Amino acid sequence: MFDYPKVAIAILNYNGKDYIQACLHSLEEISYPEYDVIVIDNNSSDNSVKIATEQFPWVKVIQFSENYGFGKAYNIAIKQMEYDYILLLNNDTTVDKEFVNPLMNVMLNDPQVAICGSKIFMLDNPNTIAHAGGKLCLVGMGIDIGLGLSDHHGYNRLESTGFVCGAAMLIRRKAFLELEGFDPDYFAYNDDVDLCWRAWLIDYKVIYVPSSIIYHKCGGSWDGRSYKKILIGECNRLQNMIKNLERINLIYALFVSVTYDLLRVIMSLIRQNPAEAKAIFDANRYVIKQFPSIRDKRKRIQKTRLVPDSVLRDKEIFATLRECISEYIRLKAHRT
Repeated sequence: MFDYPKVAIAILNYNGKDYIQACLHSLEEISYPEYDVIVIDNNSSDNSVKIATEQFPWVKVIQFSENYGFGKAYNIAIKQMEYDYILLLNNDTTVDKEFVNPLMNVMLNDPQVAICGSKIFMLDNPNTIAHAGGKLCLVGMGIDIGLGLSDHHGYNRLESTGFVCGAAMLIRRKAFLELEGFDPDYFAYNDDVDLCWRAWLIDYKVIYVPSSIIYHKCGGSWDGRSYKKILIGECNRLQNMIKNLERINLIYALFVSVTYDLLRVIMSLIRQNPAEAKAIFDANRYVIKQFPSIRDKRKRIQKTRLVPDSVLRDKEIFATLRECISEYIRLKAHRT
């Protein structure tokens, strides 16, 4: 590249003192010449902002007076940022020095690309994939391709993908504003899936860029089986499905979702994990209670959609039901 548009690297931070220093040190070494680093702080109570400002004086900071979560914080901050390209980055990551260049190459070579994302390795096990692109599931969640597996040549194809992980996501700001950003009602989880899904619906592209590499402390902020994490993820999964699917596919997905949740509740009770069962039940109850608001979002999304579900299925943006079941069984077996 001979022209280097300035990129804002936006790091969302909440009590990240254990991670922010390593993240910013790695960003000092990147080869892309035109960038600003902006730490977006969700009202941290530790000294992570002090570490950032004192040890890295070139870093800019946006501070909020409350914790807005992932999507809402980025929505507010990105509206303030006068950059054409914004690279979202988790604070619990470190980056390869070349990670920006291939992302920007993809973005600059195709104006239809709204979002592209990196290959992500696990920080504590750097030969293991955390994310190599992702597929959308009809029941509203996403499948991280390669999760927990060793890297190989099959994960090195630059290609269209259902979604890319919000831990390392380059966004065209114009497209982000056209999409009205992340759903502000999602505090965390499945928000990246939703944003990319909606981008596909209005005929943008989402691209996985394997030559852009980062390392992520996956799950560093949450207990993966906690009531709160399951509740939030389940609420957002259900909303993704209701908002984004065409009517006939939504009817089918609702049937599958009810069956899926019933099986999960039964398995949770067998494993003597009533908190998980309660979280699933409470999430479904929440979505029923909030259905008028979710329905209004659905109407807006479906009114502006340009691409039918059948086209996304043909492009393999959606995972098949067999793929979803197979991946669910594999991950359950791995975690146990």
